[in-house]
Amino acid sequence: MRPCSNPDCRQIIQLDDAFCPYCGQQQPVVAHKTGVSVLVLVLVFVGVMLVGGGGILFAMALSSSETGTRDATATEEQTATTPQNAAVADAPTNASEPSPADVS
Repeated sequence: MRPCSNPDCRQIIQLDDAFCPYCGQQQPVVAHKTGVSVLVLVLVFVGVMLVGGGGILFAMALSSSETGTRDATATEEQTATTPQNAAVADAPTNASEPSPADVS
């Protein structure tokens, strides 16, 4: 709603009225501000998506690098040869074959 542009009328009319329904005066064209607000809304949305997406990617990369470090450490620990592991490694894999201790 806006007042008529005729100083003698000044009746309240609709924004999109080209002529005043009371006095007939032609009204100036009013530019709608929705274009600016839509642009701001789109820019804010894109910014949030970029920041949020970047944060998610960073978290995923961080968690995968921590998992890789844990997996490498576990593998190293499993392959480390200790006295108990050395005895197990020398044991025969087939139970039907006699061990070197049984042959003598």
